[in-house]
Amino acid sequence: MKRLRKSKSGVALLLVMISLALLSVLLIEILFASRVDLRIALNSRNRLQAYYMALSSARLSLLRLHMYKEVRNLIDGAGGAAPIPKETVDRIWSSPLPMFPLPGQEIDWPGGLQGSIQAEGSKIPVNLLDGSPFRRSSEEKQKAVREEIKRLFEGMRQDETFDKLYRGLDPEDLIDPLQDWIDADPNQLKGGEENRDYERLADPYQTRNDRIPSLTEIHMIKGWTDDLYNRFVKHFSVLTTEIAVNPNYVPIERIQAWEPKLSPEDLAAIEKRRQLQPFSKLADLESFIQTSPDIRNGRDFKLPTTYAESDREEIFQIEATGIVDDTRRTLKLGVRFITEPTRQPARPQQGGGQGQGQGQGQGQGQTGGNPQAQKKGKLLEPYVVTIEEVL
Repeated sequence: MKRLRKSKSGVALLLVMISLALLSVLLIEILFASRVDLRIALNSRNRLQAYYMALSSARLSLLRLHMYKEVRNLIDGAGGAAPIPKETVDRIWSSPLPMFPLPGQEIDWPGGLQGSIQAEGSKIPVNLLDGSPFRRSSEEKQKAVREEIKRLFEGMRQDETFDKLYRGLDPEDLIDPLQDWIDADPNQLKGGEENRDYERLADPYQTRNDRIPSLTEIHMIKGWTDDLYNRFVKHFSVLTTEIAVNPNYVPIERIQAWEPKLSPEDLAAIEKRRQLQPFSKLADLESFIQTSPDIRNGRDFKLPTTYAESDREEIFQIEATGIVDDTRRTLKLGVRFITEPTRQPARPQQGGGQGQGQGQGQGQGQTGGNPQAQKKGKLLEPYVVTIEEVL
């Protein structure tokens, strides 16, 4: 009887131990699942907070553009006689936004935000490759954009790493597929149907045959690797529709593409000059490179003749970032100003006959034959053209 009791006690003890082990495993699984759910919830919260921090940064940048508009209109309304240097006005938008909150600020924010504004007006307008006269392009502009991309490619060859990687690459092998993707023609420039190469891919797709809304779409175009995209994208724009150059904001690499002989020291001297004393027009940039003692290799420098001149910026790209813990979200906004034509007020008409005729004659003389002649355009509120999240 005692032996039977001992046997039953051993079985009971074994069952208890097995039950405890199973309960321990179950408890560990529950704790692990709870931690995973908590981490997922925290990540979702951080992503949402980082998005709204980025949105706040974007709105702060839009406020800076609004302030720039107000000051710009004030100066233009004064006929340019306002005692505010141009470089000071441009710093309203061009100065980088520091990380907020600032060090020492005791603000109960979940994270931080930062942002920057870049001028788009001097970038290469790739959408003009469609050549459509109904969308402010033409065959001449299409050709000019192609030449500018080719010139930029050749300028990049001055970099030894780039030249080693792409020595055998013809720039036409990049420009042609880009134009085929954007223009409305379904045929390749070199013959054949445009979709042929894309339909053979594992995940086939077709060319857009329209203007691209975002530069990230260039990743999908034949020949454009990630490395090439990263090198060229900062020189391209889908917002601007003019081949124009502001000498103070054109990327320094583009200047080197215009004159490959310029050394890094020459380029640094150009950058220093336009930071300390911005150029008022393209001719000043050309003259500085040709005559400045700080430039050693630019005596024969000539600007391309295909550019329109820009002296104020009206198209911008905002990059706004929100950061919460290890989560970062970035928004890119394309922003454009509308220019409202302002007109001379009509002269009040005086008594008829000869007096009226003299008044009209004087008005025409002062406004070039049109009493309603346009003055320099007034900037209206900036509006967002495009918005995308950087992944």
